[in-house]
Amino acid sequence: MGIIIYCLLALTGLAVLSVLLPVKIYLKSAGGTDSGFEVTGRVMIYSGLVGGGMYYFEKAYRANIFLHTWKIVDADITSIVSYFRSKSKKRAIEIPEKIKIEKEEEKKPLFERMKSGYSKIETYRGYFEEGYRDFCEIVRFDYFNADITMGLGNPAITGITSGIIFALNGVLPKSCEIIHSFDFTRRVIQGDVSIKLTFISLKFWKNVLRHLPDIIRKYVIHK
Repeated sequence: MGIIIYCLLALTGLAVLSVLLPVKIYLKSAGGTDSGFEVTGRVMIYSGLVGGGMYYFEKAYRANIFLHTWKIVDADITSIVSYFRSKSKKRAIEIPEKIKIEKEEEKKPLFERMKSGYSKIETYRGYFEEGYRDFCEIVRFDYFNADITMGLGNPAITGITSGIIFALNGVLPKSCEIIHSFDFTRRVIQGDVSIKLTFISLKFWKNVLRHLPDIIRKYVIHK
């Protein structure tokens, strides 16, 4: 009986640590529209000690389990994914479209519409700024590297996109880099992208507790 209690306490401790310690997230994509996309993802708990991942290439899926950097399980799960996909398609129910009858409203003057839109932006700007600060506390970009060739099929749109990426490179931190080239003759996306994120669990739970009274007041008390 004592051994069972000790095992339960140990499992409880491990579960608590998995919630409190940082989570490492790795994403990598290679290839493109010409050769096909090769995507690898990995989520590591206990600050990167153990975790699992998935690999995809040419409609083939593989599941992995990692111990630090060692891959200890590598299984082909393509048939399992295909099975669940076929089941979900069979169970899909077509919902008839509802005809919506909207009342015609007189258009307000342009100045009033602009004033109303600006007031809405001002109302939600505080929520956005607070949410952005919370996100930056909780999620840390350890690195983001992209070496891509991009073409959007339209020279004008491709040119605008190139200008945006040039501007982004000027404001991104040193841990983030986009090496780019553009193809103005065709629609193509080709290259390598690597991302590493750290999800800081303690700060996530701190923000949840901070916002909990507001959530209770809004969704429980006023319900």
